[in-house]
Amino acid sequence: MFHVIVQNIMKVVKKPYPVTLVNPVNSEEWICEDYNDTRFIDGVDHVKVRKPTMHRTVLMRKDVLRKK
Repeated sequence: MFHVIVQNIMKVVKKPYPVTLVNPVNSEEWICEDYNDTRFIDGVDHVKVRKPTMHRTVLMRKDVLRKK
């Protein structure tokens, strides 16, 4: 029993890789730390993104951004 509990504690959770996204309208690049972590606001999916040179995150519509 103790061995099973220790194995469950020792499991490493994989962090998702950052994804580089591009806004095709103005060619801005954005970095999304977790592309699957979405917020559903007013019927539209949003993802948390940041600029490559900044650490402040903002919500942007997921359907506007394209993977690079």
